[in-house]
Amino acid sequence: MKVSIIIPVYNVAPYIGACLQSVFSQTYKDIEVIIVDDCGTDNSIKIVQTIISNYQGKFKTNIIHHSHNRGLSAARNTGIEKATGEYIYFLDSDDILPSNSIKSLINKIQPDSYADFVIGGMETFGYKKYTYPLLSREYLTSNKDIFIDFLLFRWNVMACNKLINTSFIRKHNIKFLEGYYHEDMDFSFKLALYAQNMACCHDITYHYLIRDNSITTYKQKKNYTDFIKITNNNFLLLEKRCNVNSLPYISEYVTESLYRIFIEIIKERNPQIKLRDKFNLLNQIKQINKTYCHFNKRTLPYKIKYLILESPIIMTYPILRYYLIAKTKK
Repeated sequence: MKVSIIIPVYNVAPYIGACLQSVFSQTYKDIEVIIVDDCGTDNSIKIVQTIISNYQGKFKTNIIHHSHNRGLSAARNTGIEKATGEYIYFLDSDDILPSNSIKSLINKIQPDSYADFVIGGMETFGYKKYTYPLLSREYLTSNKDIFIDFLLFRWNVMACNKLINTSFIRKHNIKFLEGYYHEDMDFSFKLALYAQNMACCHDITYHYLIRDNSITTYKQKKNYTDFIKITNNNFLLLEKRCNVNSLPYISEYVTESLYRIFIEIIKERNPQIKLRDKFNLLNQIKQINKTYCHFNKRTLPYKIKYLILESPIIMTYPILRYYLIAKTKK
């Protein structure tokens, strides 16, 4: 079965060569490479065109040019529209794939059933090195199991390194939110809402670059406002699906999600985000917490996090700030 690898390209001249070479080195051969030119200001696309013109392999390549810069989400959506493979795979243009990545993921698809999506193991390189945990079992064959594992953070929300059934994604009209950061979080939430079967490959199938001073390591205010908006929208969908306090893992997912954002805002050292901006963001989280969270049906760690979210910010901020700074110095 054919796999469409979608690679958005925007100002990645130092990295796009290695990225494309890792695709052309794949041992699985039924691959279509879709490159979406999102109108960057460097020579990334010229590098792409040179590499493709010199490429002697059998992979079909297709460069799609946007008329103007539209952002990562729009580039991925363009790739979804143009894909002709049975499966879609998103690859960021500064990341690389081990040579057996696609083959390892394809091998997890059972002959009698097309998995809605297959997820692989991931590790980072560059500024920070660590391995993303993939804690789900090899096969999940019901929406309930998939959704529970999502709520328990057993598989990551990144759009990359997921082999996704093209018919499935088009049937449910799953697209990326345009104009937002953290669009992957919304995208994977929709996967969890609709998928009926999922497979996991616990081999490392993706190398994810973390660049110093990248969007990943140096966040702007918009990162947090978008994160909060998407989180709130997902909670609305979750509330429509079921009572958010009907089961402990749902209630705890809500608490854990809010607590993680809360801590990240307190930790943020970007001098452009003023203290009043932080307090405004933290108050938004507290309001969402009041809307969706209740104290009952929680284990002790989540009760503590809930109480932190409920406490006055003027009290919790300096205490947590001091604690996090002291923890970092150890």
